Amino acid sequence: MLALRFVVRFVKLLNSETSSTALGLALALGLFLGFVPIATPQALAAVAVLLFFRVNVTAALVMLGAAKLLALALGPAFDALGVALLESDALTGLWTSIYDSPLYLCRLHHSVTLGGTVAGLALLLPVFLLARRLIDLYRRRVNEKLAQSSVLGLWRSSRLYQLYTRIDSPYMG
Repeated sequence: MLALRFVVRFVKLLNSETSSTALGLALALGLFLGFVPIATPQALAAVAVLLFFRVNVTAALVMLGAAKLLALALGPAFDALGVALLESDALTGLWTSIYDSPLYLCRLHHSVTLGGTVAGLALLLPVFLLARRLIDLYRRRVNEKLAQSSVLGLWRSSRLYQLYTRIDSPYMG
């Protein structure tokens, strides 16, 4: 029921007045948070950005859940990326200085954490730009046509819509 509630709220977010930039940033930060361990400074920094810019937390949580599931599947790839970076002779000095500094708390000496952090950082900008573009396209094309279609009347008369409105009710526990 909780997952359905997040989906309902996410669809409402897509149709809300929330800017596509704010939603795109929330989705990008949610992906990053899904790729890194929660109890690390990089995750806390992402949460701080999320709160500082007043980004929509629901969108970030939806993406966080999806990204955590994706991270489980990508674990071996994160490990391979992390091992390749940690064993790189060109980066030995960097890893030594990180190991001897407070950045050690980021746990970048763990290959999966390093691979997930690097992948999350590499995907931040592309996910932000793609999400913003897709949200704008959805709002311009799909949402306007859906509002004008007769399918919407059928949807509102269905039992599934009644469940949808009941789940989204503020009185629903």
